[in-house]
Amino acid sequence: MAGKEDYRVVKTKKALMTAFDTLIRAKKFEDITINELCDEAGVRRATFYKHFTDKYDFLAYAIRLPREEFDRKVWRRGEPDGSCEYYVKYAEALITYFSENTEIASSILGSDHSHSIIGMLIEQNCADTKVRLDKSMEGGLRLSVSTETMANILTGGITLVVARWFEDGMTTPKEKLIGEISLIIDALLT
Repeated sequence: MAGKEDYRVVKTKKALMTAFDTLIRAKKFEDITINELCDEAGVRRATFYKHFTDKYDFLAYAIRLPREEFDRKVWRRGEPDGSCEYYVKYAEALITYFSENTEIASSILGSDHSHSIIGMLIEQNCADTKVRLDKSMEGGLRLSVSTETMANILTGGITLVVARWFEDGMTTPKEKLIGEISLIIDALLT
């Protein structure tokens, strides 16, 4: 089991995340420089590079962090139980995040690198989902396809549907979209 991160590291990463949140609301991801990020956070560039190789590595961290926080909130026992509940709540959280953070979503989806950013989001979530599905299989979940295939379908499908919903102006009510995604998840996992 990994130890807790040093307080200074936690403080530095939190400052960088706060700075990133401020900057991404004002400009496209590709227009944000490491210098700006560090200046906004009050962090030296050398300190940034102790933790991240570049701004894309930082973005991967920025994507992973909310997912880990979401997991802590959603998972009651800490381990997947094979139900569809987690995946429906994940979709609901993603939809809610996009609808409540329109500046960030617009910045990411309006970026010249939006396909790469969405790919990073899907890739990270796919790896996490595969681990969950593998554990659920140990607990009795039965799939007709590999966990890797199912993880790709779940994460790729949900992410792309939510991104398209946002790009189309969020005209479908959130509850209806969540209901539709829930039906698909239920059909895939039962």
